[in-house]
Amino acid sequence: MKLRPDKKRYLTVLILALFSFTFSSCVEDIFGPEADDPIEINYELWVAKSDGSSSAKIADGGRLCAFLSATNKILYLSSRSSTLGLNVINPDGSDQTLLWKDDYSDIKNFSFSPGNSKILLPTVYHGLYELDPGTLGLSQILNTAHTPVASAGYSKSMAKVVCQDGFGITVLDRYGNNNIVDNILTIRRSSDSAVVKSPAFIFNDTRVIYLQRAWNWPSDIYSLRSYTLRTGTDSELISYKSIPLFGEHFEVMDGDRILCTVREDNKYYIKIIDLADNSRTVLLGEGQKFSLSPDGSKVVIYDKNNIYIINSDGTDRHLVYTELGGKVELITASLSFDGKYIVFAKTIDIRRY
Repeated sequence: MKLRPDKKRYLTVLILALFSFTFSSCVEDIFGPEADDPIEINYELWVAKSDGSSSAKIADGGRLCAFLSATNKILYLSSRSSTLGLNVINPDGSDQTLLWKDDYSDIKNFSFSPGNSKILLPTVYHGLYELDPGTLGLSQILNTAHTPVASAGYSKSMAKVVCQDGFGITVLDRYGNNNIVDNILTIRRSSDSAVVKSPAFIFNDTRVIYLQRAWNWPSDIYSLRSYTLRTGTDSELISYKSIPLFGEHFEVMDGDRILCTVREDNKYYIKIIDLADNSRTVLLGEGQKFSLSPDGSKVVIYDKNNIYIINSDGTDRHLVYTELGGKVELITASLSFDGKYIVFAKTIDIRRY
């Protein structure tokens, strides 16, 4: 059967459109959504007292932000991915210092080591960097030859590093002063049918947990999986019915428990999941995004308009900050090491003015 020329053109356009949508979805699944147009979205960095008594803007930027343990300074990105500025600044807005600037790369997240003595910085084009919070020195510990690194994490002993790049999840041995030896093990690869992401060490560094999204039209299947390094055993820990959402984010609390947001029965819950026996404790029967305090004793919970602090046992929840909404949305929040301050970022969409 032959197609008329107009139908051929229609079919070609349809195929190209489907390919473009699928490709964009794959890229977003692996590396996260791209930043919005910098002309239309502004970022602001704010600091609030953890008792909710006051708050103030201290800088522009802040798409990523966190306190540093050694100096109580704030580490943050000054702008979007097209012109990266990695900075430190005091909580009162003074002594702003540019650590690194790159017009072509992007840092995807900050990953603190046990004891908070080092920070991993996964980048889009330059591999994996490490920051010393005390000296503010930067060093490259993995060169991926322009292959993006989306996330990374230390083992409890800091002898190993696990990272997610464009090919999958990789574990590297790490010795001494940032010396990465050639013992590199790719434990799980992304494929045409599934994407793996967000790896972390658990159970005293004997296993790596990671998230998998398997494409199963019309609905995708999500799962949290465990890989045992000694045996190579790969198993599912949490089924697709409990989906970590909002970037499929979770945080390891103490080596065998994780904190994550799940959706069950059309409701969102922030839960603590014990990976040893798969028992689950509801920390909060509402809420969406969160960050764990440096010592693990508190959780910062935030949505588009509000920031709360709650103890990790579910007690003493209190409001720290409220945004009136409309043009402004809260995008990240982090507690200081002394527990006195929260640093957070807003997006201001000027298209809504």
